Amino acid sequence: MDALRNTLDELFGRDRNTIGKGKVKRKEHYSDPEVCKYFLVSLCPHDLFPNTKCDLGICNKRHDDIFKKMFDEDPSLEKARNERRYIAETMRIIESLLSTVDSKIKTSRGKLEGSIPESERPREIVEKIEMIDREIQLKLNEVEILGAEGRLEETEQLVLEIEKLKLKKEELMQIGDGTNLINNKMMRVCEVCGALQAINDTDRRLQTHLEGKLHTGFAILRKEIASLKNRKEKVNRTIEELEREEADKDRKRSRSRNRSKEKKVSPSRNCLLYTSD
Repeated sequence: MDALRNTLDELFGRDRNTIGKGKVKRKEHYSDPEVCKYFLVSLCPHDLFPNTKCDLGICNKRHDDIFKKMFDEDPSLEKARNERRYIAETMRIIESLLSTVDSKIKTSRGKLEGSIPESERPREIVEKIEMIDREIQLKLNEVEILGAEGRLEETEQLVLEIEKLKLKKEELMQIGDGTNLINNKMMRVCEVCGALQAINDTDRRLQTHLEGKLHTGFAILRKEIASLKNRKEKVNRTIEELEREEADKDRKRSRSRNRSKEKKVSPSRNCLLYTSD
C-alpha cells in the first residue's frame, strides 16, 4: 500500500486527493522550495551513502518524477536560468564531498610512500631509541665539562662513543621503519574512495570493494561532476541564445509600438482645406 501511495505521489503530487473536498489545489512547480534541486538536474547525494560513514542522512526535499518531467519539458528562459543555478548548487556539494575524500587519499598515499611517524614504530624500538638519546645527552654534558678542563683525549674518546650511539640509533630507526614499510608495501590506496586495500587481495574481496556503497557512490560522483561541467556549458549557450531571441522580440515590439504612435499623431492629408480669396 505504501509503495502504491508513493508511486501516485510521484505521478500526480501529494495533493492529488484534495480536489472535490472544498480545497483549491495549488499548481505545484519544480521551483517550489520543497522540491530537491539536486534531483532535478542530476542526482541527490543523500541517496548514495546510506548506513556508511559518509551517510548524509535522508533528504527532506521531494524527489517526485512529475517535477523532473515538468522541468525537462520547460523550454523557457527562466527555466534555463534556474537550471544553471541548480547545476551550480549540485556541483558545489559534489565537489565538497570529493574534496574530502581526495584529501584522505593524499594523506594515505603519503603515509604509505613516505617516512613512518615515530608513533607508529614498534614500542620496543621506540624505547631503545629513547634510551640511546638519554645516553647521548649525558655524554654530551661530559664532553662540555672535560673540554672546559682541557682534557682533550678523554673528550675525543667520548665524541667517538657519541658517534657510535648515533649510528646505533639510526640502525634502530631503520629497523622500525622497515617493519612498517614492509606492511605498507603490502597496501594500496583506492584512488576512487580512499579505502586501503591489500595488494594481494583475492578477486572476491576486490569485487566486494568495487560493489560497496562507498566506492560505488564516489565513482558515481566523479562521473557526475564531469557530466555537470559539460551540461553547464551547454546551458550557458542556451541562455545566450534565448536572451538574444528575447532581445530581438523586444526590439520588434518596441518598433511596432513606435509605428502605432506615429500613425496616431500624423495628420491626414484629406483633412487639409485650402480657400481662395
